[in-house]
Amino acid sequence: MRDSRERANTQIGYGQYQDILQKQKNLSQINNQTNQLESIEEDEAPSNFSIDQMEKDREKNQFLRKSNDLDIVNQNDSIFKSTLSSEKLKELKSGKNECCICHKSGTLIHKMKQCKFCGSVVCKEHSKKKRRDPNNSTKFRRLCEICEDKYIRLSVETAYIQKRDQQAQQALQLDSQSKELLQDIRVLQNQISEIHQQGVKNQGEYKQIQNELIFKTQKLDYEIKGFQDENLKLKSTIHSIKKELQQLNERLNEKKVDSQKKQHQLHSIEQEIQYNDIECQKVMLEIEKFQLNIQSKKQKDQQKQQQQRSQIQKADIQNYQQYILADDKPTIQQYNPYLNDNTTINVNSEPETSSSSNKKKKSSKEKQDREEDNCCIIM
Repeated sequence: MRDSRERANTQIGYGQYQDILQKQKNLSQINNQTNQLESIEEDEAPSNFSIDQMEKDREKNQFLRKSNDLDIVNQNDSIFKSTLSSEKLKELKSGKNECCICHKSGTLIHKMKQCKFCGSVVCKEHSKKKRRDPNNSTKFRRLCEICEDKYIRLSVETAYIQKRDQQAQQALQLDSQSKELLQDIRVLQNQISEIHQQGVKNQGEYKQIQNELIFKTQKLDYEIKGFQDENLKLKSTIHSIKKELQQLNERLNEKKVDSQKKQHQLHSIEQEIQYNDIECQKVMLEIEKFQLNIQSKKQKDQQKQQQQRSQIQKADIQNYQQYILADDKPTIQQYNPYLNDNTTINVNSEPETSSSSNKKKKSSKEKQDREEDNCCIIM
C-alpha cells in the first residue's frame, strides 16, 4: 500500500509542477527572442526570426499538450463493475498452475490463488490484497496486483484529470495572452524595421530590454528554487506525519489492551459481588431461622412461667389452708400470700425452699431472655 500511495503522490506532484515547466518553456522562448534581437545589430535582416514560425510553434505546442495525456484506465472495465462467477473462474483456471506475474509454478504447500476480478492465476505473494465486491458491498474478494494497480490508477487519475482540467483553463488563458503577445510582436517587428534604419539611436533601448530579460530569467530561477525548497519541506512534513500516525496507532493499541484488562477485572468483581450477595442471602435466612427459634423458645418459656406461677399459687393456697386447719399453736396471724409484708408464718420449711428455687429459676430464665434479645439486636 505504501508503494501505491507513493506512486499516486508522485503522479499528482508532477501535475503540480506543470506551471514551472511552462515557465521554463517561456524562458526558452525569451532566450530565442533575445538571440533574434541580437541579430538586429547585424547589417543584414535576421533570417531565423519569424512571427509566422512562432505561431506555428504555438499551435504545435497546443497539439502536443492535448496529445500528452496519460494512458488512462478504462472506467468501463469489468473489474470495476462485478466479479467473475465461479463457473467462469473454473474455466480460466483450468490447466494453469503458474503465476502470471512472476511465473512461479504452484506446489502442494504453496498453492496458486486466483483473482476474483479478472480470473488470473497468481501466487500468494502477488495476491495479498482484497477489495470490496462491486455487487455486494459487505464482501471482500481477492484480487491480483494488476487489478489493484488499476484500482489505484483509477483513483489517482480522477484527481489528475481534475488538475488537468484546471491547467487546461490556465493554458487557454495563456494561449489568449500569447496571441496578444504575438500581435504585439508584429507591431514590434514593424518598429524594429524602423529601429534598424535608425541604428545607433535604438541600441540603448535594446540594452534596457536585454537587462529586463536577464532580470526576469533570474527571477524565474529564484522562483524555481523556491518551489524545490517547498517540495522538500512538504516531503519532510509528510514523513513526520507518518511517524506521528505510527505513534498514535501504538498508543491506541496500548489503550485497547488496558481497557480489556479493566473489563476482565470488572467481570471478576461482579462475580465476587454476586457470590457475596448469595452468601448474604444465606446468612439472612439463617438469621431469620434463628429469630424464629428464639420466638418459639420465648413462647415456650412464657408458657412454662405461667404454668410455674399457677403451680406456686396453688401451693401457697394449699399451705394457707393447712395453716388455718393446724391447731398446734394458740395464736394465728392472718397470712396473705399476695402481700409483700415482712410478717411470715413458718408452718413448714418445705414451701419456702420451693419458692426460693422458683425465684432462682425465674431470674436465670430472665437472664437467658435478655441475652437472647441482645443477640437478636446485634444480628
